[in-house]
Amino acid sequence: MLLLFGSTRLPALARSLGQASSEFKAGTREKTGGVTDGTGR
Repeated sequence: MLLLFGSTRLPALARSLGQASSEFKAGTREKTGGVTDGTGR
């Protein structure tokens, strides 16, 4: 990874990947929050 992006861009890339991951998880939690699986549990 260091050779592809360089040492100056790597922290920003990691930060943006972390933010995207947390937004994706929050979105999926929001979507599936009111949905039941039909088993009645």
